[in-house]
Amino acid sequence: MSIKLLVLRVTQRCNLNCDYCYASEGPKVHMTQGVAISAIERFSRPGEVLKIQFTGGEPLLNMPLIEAIYIYGIETKRQLLLSVQTNGTLLSKEICQKLKQMRVSIGVSLDGIGKANRLRTYPDGKSSFEDVLEGLQNLRTVGIKCNLTTVVTCDNVHSLDQILQLSAYLGHIHGVSLDFFRPLGRGKHKNLTANQLDLEAGIDKLINQYDELRRLHKRVAIKAMEKMERVISSDIKRAVYCYAQTDQSLCIDPEGNLYPCSSLSDSAHLIGNINSGLSMHQRDAHLMQLSEICSPCKILQYCMGGCPASDDKTANCILNRKLHQYLTNQRR
Repeated sequence: MSIKLLVLRVTQRCNLNCDYCYASEGPKVHMTQGVAISAIERFSRPGEVLKIQFTGGEPLLNMPLIEAIYIYGIETKRQLLLSVQTNGTLLSKEICQKLKQMRVSIGVSLDGIGKANRLRTYPDGKSSFEDVLEGLQNLRTVGIKCNLTTVVTCDNVHSLDQILQLSAYLGHIHGVSLDFFRPLGRGKHKNLTANQLDLEAGIDKLINQYDELRRLHKRVAIKAMEKMERVISSDIKRAVYCYAQTDQSLCIDPEGNLYPCSSLSDSAHLIGNINSGLSMHQRDAHLMQLSEICSPCKILQYCMGGCPASDDKTANCILNRKLHQYLTNQRR
């Protein structure tokens, strides 16, 4: 079986203690080289293109494995497109140089400035913002462009526009992705969801800031808008939201357990193990099911109901409707 995207959760360890961490449960171990290479060999063939995303925990804590996979790809003539999603605190100049040499795409998690980023702290409660900012500046110094991922909560919903302002100021941020808070892992019993009125106002501010930067020729992409714009421009109707819905992605944890994707990587969505194999009959039927609010929607083809891992579609619906309205107005 060949897939297009392999997510390797290369470690369960992390140097931060984020309040809403999705991956906070389970043994704090590193993935071994044996598990990683077994997964690559089982689910791809030499010569095929395979996207590999390194996640955690904090994946840069297991940098030797990332380097080993890069070398393995060269030695076995595999076309591995590598990316890493990091909290940004470990992006020293030395690490940044290594990532550049390996042509690794970078995604950095950052929720905002000041109070807006207060949920992303070290175990002792110290803010991580200054270290993330230094990491971003190190990426810029070595000539790496990156993307930011922002978890939207009641803490930062009013300042989403500031993420675009910071990105424009830094100058090497291609775009920003929004990941709406879900009560999983450490955040399971936390009330951090932004209410609907605040969310609508926050997204309006975000889009207005995007438009202002665009007019100043300092465009920073809103990734969901970028994706929607491609679909509108090509006039190609989408059938699915993501690779997981077509059995083209897998997530592997350090113990070799298999899941449909990184957002569905808990015990309820286990679909096998690297040693015992993949159990296709355990695939979740609901991955292809649309919610009641999505089925009759006129813009369904542009968002396909959003991430199937999200039980509450309200936030994604608000975002996509506002993005579609903005793009429609721009084309008039």
